[in-house]
Amino acid sequence: MQPIWVVAGTRPEIVKLAPVLHSLRRTMVCPIHWISTGQHTDLAEQALASFAIEPDIRLSLERSVPASGESADSVSGVLGRLIQNIDALIVRENPAMVVVQGDTTSTIAASLAAFGHRIPIAHVEAGLRTFDLSKPFPEEAWRTIVGQIADLHLAPTERAASNIIALGVPADRVLVTGNTVIDALRWLATHHPDKSSPEPKRRTVLVTLHRRENWGAPFENVCRALLMLAQNMPDIDICFIAHANPKLRALAEEALGGQERIEILPPLDYVSFIHRMRKATLILSDSGGVQEEAPAFGIPALILRDSTERPEAVEAGVAQLVGIGTMAIYDAASKLLRDEEAYRRMARVTNPFGDGTAGDQIAAAIQAFIANGRPSRSAAA
Repeated sequence: MQPIWVVAGTRPEIVKLAPVLHSLRRTMVCPIHWISTGQHTDLAEQALASFAIEPDIRLSLERSVPASGESADSVSGVLGRLIQNIDALIVRENPAMVVVQGDTTSTIAASLAAFGHRIPIAHVEAGLRTFDLSKPFPEEAWRTIVGQIADLHLAPTERAASNIIALGVPADRVLVTGNTVIDALRWLATHHPDKSSPEPKRRTVLVTLHRRENWGAPFENVCRALLMLAQNMPDIDICFIAHANPKLRALAEEALGGQERIEILPPLDYVSFIHRMRKATLILSDSGGVQEEAPAFGIPALILRDSTERPEAVEAGVAQLVGIGTMAIYDAASKLLRDEEAYRRMARVTNPFGDGTAGDQIAAAIQAFIANGRPSRSAAA
C-alpha cells in the first residue's frame, strides 16, 4: 500500500503539521510517513519531541561551511539539494500523496519533486499572500509557486481561499479548514502544561526578529527602539529571543547586551517559547506564527513588518502593523504600555484563524481526495 507523506524540515512546519499527522494516523489505513528534510536541526528535533513525533525517514542536508564559520549556502543551493534528496526518495517509495505546509524551502522542494513525478500535492496553510515577492523573501515566492502546482489547497481562512480561487483553481479543490496552529496550541496545553516557570515580576515585552528583509538597518532600528523603551519605562522587562543564526545573535548581543532589564535568550524550544508568550504583556515580532498564536492568548502583537499575509489579526484589532522604523515601533509600544484603554482594546482572546479542528478537517479532505482518485495533469511526464 502506497504511503502518504507528511514532509517537514523547520519548526513552524512541524508545529502546524503535527495535528495533521496525528489525525491522519487515527483515520486512515494506509501508512502515514513523516519525512524530515534536515533543513533545521536542533529546533526541529525539539519540536518533534514536543509533539511525540519520530520521523519515519530522516534526510541529511549537509552544508558547506567556510573557515569563517559562516554558512556559504545560498537559498537556491539549499533548494537544489533538498529537491535531489526528496526526488531520490520518491523514486524509492512512490507515495500516494505528499502533504506540505506553508512556505519554507522544504515545502517548495517537496512540491517540485512531487510534481515532477505526478504525485498529488496537498498544501496546508494555502493561499497566504502579501503580493510582494520580496516580502517575505523567499517565502512569498515559494508559496506562490506551490499554489500553482498543488492539487488540494487547505486554506486557513476565507481570505486565503479566495486568493487561491482567484488564480483559477477549481473551488472543489480548495477547503477552508482553519489554521492547525490552534490545534497545536491545544495539544500542548494538554500534554505540556506550564507547571514550573514563575510569573514575571514586571510587565514583559517579548521580542523576536528573524526575517531576511529585516537584517541590517531594520534590525538596528528595532534594537534602538527597544533601548528607548527600556530607558523610558522602568516598570518593564524586555525579553529578546535570539535567532539560531549566529550572525543575528551576535548583532543582538552587540546592540542590547549588558543593558538593564533587557534579557537576551538563546533560541527556545517551542513549548518554552509558548509558555513565555502566555505570560508576556506585549509582543513585538516579525514572525508569521506569532501573529496567529498571540491572539489565542489575548496578547497584543506589534508586527515588525510593512505588510502581512495574515491581515485577519490586524482587522480583528488584536495586532498592529508598525513597520521597522525606530520611532514608529517605540511610539506604538509605549502607547500600549501607558494607555490602559488602548491596551484593553487589543488584549482580547480571539482568534480569526480557526477553532482547533483543522487537523481533522484536513485528514478528512485528504482521505476523500485519495478515494476519488488522482487528478489528470496536462504536464508531460
